[in-house]
Amino acid sequence: GVLRDGWGTLELSHIAAQTNNCTRMMDGCSQLLEDLEGKLEPERLENVELQLLIDGFTAVSRFGTTAVCNVIFQDIGPLFQKLFTQKWLDGDKERVVDSIVATIKDYAEEVQEYLHETYYRKMLVEVMERVVVSYGAQLLRQTSAHNVDASGGIRADAASLEALFTICGLPNRMLALRLKPVLLLASLSGVPLTVDAPEKEGKAGTPDLEKFAAEVCQWLEGALAAFPDLCTDVIYRVLKQRSDIDGRARNAVLVRCNEVHAELLAKVREKSSKGTWAFFTEVYKELGAQPGPHVPTGDGVLTSLATMVTKGGQMRIRGTGHRRQPSAEAGVGLGAGVSEAEKGVKRDRGANAVDIMYRLQM
Repeated sequence: GVLRDGWGTLELSHIAAQTNNCTRMMDGCSQLLEDLEGKLEPERLENVELQLLIDGFTAVSRFGTTAVCNVIFQDIGPLFQKLFTQKWLDGDKERVVDSIVATIKDYAEEVQEYLHETYYRKMLVEVMERVVVSYGAQLLRQTSAHNVDASGGIRADAASLEALFTICGLPNRMLALRLKPVLLLASLSGVPLTVDAPEKEGKAGTPDLEKFAAEVCQWLEGALAAFPDLCTDVIYRVLKQRSDIDGRARNAVLVRCNEVHAELLAKVREKSSKGTWAFFTEVYKELGAQPGPHVPTGDGVLTSLATMVTKGGQMRIRGTGHRRQPSAEAGVGLGAGVSEAEKGVKRDRGANAVDIMYRLQM
């Protein structure tokens, strides 16, 4: 009813009051049902439809927490558009996430005074998940290539969110699970492209695309194990933002990523639990796009590794192959280390198979 569809007309205190009332009614019905189970015969107990009331009150309470989230997102929603702009990439001291954090903190302090503790925590979890999804969607929405390694800034933002929700009262186990996709995207964005020293002075060095592709495939293994709904279009979108990787290199890497993804997906889905957070599904829903593999076309696409030739030498990637760091200091906290999910397993997968370098005939 009103909590679901008319939340925009309600004060936070009113939303909290309705949520709390439903919570008390739910607890009362649960207690009554428990008492009756020991006093009534089973056939009579079947006629007492208390469970339907409990389910109804539970649903209304959940609408209440979502209504609070909607109010918060009315304020912070427009801020996500300022992420990953040139100003953000340059390490602007007035970071966007700081504004998001401050706004959520103000709302959380107010709501905590009104809302039942159980649903206050549920509200925090929902807010955090929506923030992380919107953050990931904004990252994947970018299309312009730049020469800034954004991984440090992403980790700094993750550390700010970690600090906020810790202060608000969420335990570490809840934080780690929900910040994991942000840190994985930071790792993908920061995969280094090594450039070998040039043979002659004044000549550009040769980028080690084989090593780069192997590390991206390694990242894919770990990320897919954590989030089975991950698609290779994510890799395409992130690599497209890097000015040190041109279209031909990106296509070559994506060919191998699609092979690894297809090979691992069935195994990963068998092992994944039903409660696994479908993070990337939610991200693509916000993007208004369908998640799926990115099938590259054009230069760099090879059907067989055996068909590659080395005549004419190797093409060189635009620029120096090095990306500058943002001017602001990179964050610490959760982003300071690399998790096992980021490291992946079987480091040699892709290294043996990905000989997709620029060895195409000019």
